[in-house]
Amino acid sequence: MAQALTRPMRALIWSILVAVVPWAILLGLFLAHTSVFWMFAMRDPRSAVLIGAVYVGATIYYVLAFRENDWEQTKSGIEGAFIVSAVLLTAVALHWSSIRPWHLMTILWLIAYYGPLLLIPILFRREENLTDRPSEGGRLNAAWRRWLVLRGVIYLGLTVFAFLFAPVMAARWAWPIDALEVRMFLGQPATFAWAGVNVLRGHVLWRRYRLHLIYVAILGLAQFSGLVLIRTAYHWGSLLGVLLPLLFAEWIITPVLFLSGHKTALASRQGIAAARTPRVAEGPGWDPYVRYGVSLLGATYLAIGILGFIPIEALNPVQPGGVGATYLLRHIAVNWLHNIVHILIGVTGLMAVRRAGGTRLWGNMTGVVLLLLFLTGLGQAVILDFPIDQSLLGLVPLNSAGHTFHFATGVIALILGRTPGAPDRRSPEL
Repeated sequence: MAQALTRPMRALIWSILVAVVPWAILLGLFLAHTSVFWMFAMRDPRSAVLIGAVYVGATIYYVLAFRENDWEQTKSGIEGAFIVSAVLLTAVALHWSSIRPWHLMTILWLIAYYGPLLLIPILFRREENLTDRPSEGGRLNAAWRRWLVLRGVIYLGLTVFAFLFAPVMAARWAWPIDALEVRMFLGQPATFAWAGVNVLRGHVLWRRYRLHLIYVAILGLAQFSGLVLIRTAYHWGSLLGVLLPLLFAEWIITPVLFLSGHKTALASRQGIAAARTPRVAEGPGWDPYVRYGVSLLGATYLAIGILGFIPIEALNPVQPGGVGATYLLRHIAVNWLHNIVHILIGVTGLMAVRRAGGTRLWGNMTGVVLLLLFLTGLGQAVILDFPIDQSLLGLVPLNSAGHTFHFATGVIALILGRTPGAPDRRSPEL
């Protein structure tokens, strides 16, 4: 009997769809107009396909996930959303100077990517712990297990190498492209590497990889179509000009062979059909997961507060705007006072999980404070005609990345504080 998706997980998937569907449409239909609607201008429409394919694939993936209503099939997509968020946010942070900081798309994009990095671990952990019943269904045969592992190792190596040497890769790309676009694209093969990791972890149910490989095939079709149909200059004689079509062809061939020829397909269908039920799993109470969420949020703020004090130019470069601050992780404007505030938020969050009723109080107070900070800073930015960087009350430096981080984490903190069943006593689980 397959485990149906819970209401919170379905809500998370809906929120992801709300974000990715417009981006899929914009990057899929208006390839030559990224200078108008996107957070940075792309020099070649093929780059819009390179990045936009992930949103097309995600849209179809999560629609199918709703239809199947099976956690075993959905979880790889949730893991993939986390990996893609981490890769893309890192890429944007490294190239923040190339981003239009106050463009509406930048604000929406940052909010959509900050949120999942914190919400996904909380909801994923709850979904995994709903039942201790072993999953049922057909299993991967030995040949497919070996291929997925080998494929994962190859894509992991390619992803790490290309991310570290993105400027070199961009200079040798088959069309004019920037290092930022190369790094954002790498979120896609990074999810393929994770599929190999999952096989090594012992996750060998056939249906766990079914939707994932449909997603891979959609990416391959979108990318290959972009190479063939777009008529801008393409350097077929270069090494990457030859490798990219072969790479995208593999993205199509592997899923087709996997989905059409696997001998356990019929056996797995029984498990898939059992998952299609109007009943939505409710699961146990929220107490341990609220505390886990507060711990995660507190640890995040404590970590970035400490990182902000590290005087390494490559990590936290000096802010060129002249308000006496640095860019935390090349991204968020901070100074010593801002770092101390982050550390205080983190420490109080970690302390809150140790006290009776602490998570509810901390979530409500922190959420309100962060949202008020967001609104105040945004109001000041409007008055000052959206400067690249601003100084709130002459004390704390802020920029659009900081504002959206405060907004996303403030909403999550408020959700944790308002979630029914927040703990009112200490639990032996922590």
